[in-house]
Amino acid sequence: MTLKCRPTRSSSGSSAWGWSGQVAESVAELLLAEAGLNVFWHITTEGVHGVDLLFLGPDESVLALEVKGSFRVGAIPSLTPSRLRQMSREWLNSSDNPGMAEWGLEAEDLYAGV
Repeated sequence: MTLKCRPTRSSSGSSAWGWSGQVAESVAELLLAEAGLNVFWHITTEGVHGVDLLFLGPDESVLALEVKGSFRVGAIPSLTPSRLRQMSREWLNSSDNPGMAEWGLEAEDLYAGV
């Protein structure tokens, strides 16, 4: 399926491109649930950074997923530049990672993917 979308401007003048990641995360969550996987955490607060989805694999292992998406034709989304490289051990263990903190998880407790 191909979705063709054009950015729109909100009343504040900001581009709608910023929500493409939120759409991609929601689609990923639906697909994981459809595959029978238990998504138990989804970042939903705008402007908050951290693991996008936490879910249980078929063998009950915990998986952390960083979802990337774009509405630009031919664009390949990449990890966000930051002080700590996204999905690195240090980034996963950062106190700024709400899903990991809420569930008391550390990088050693899970498998991670993008």
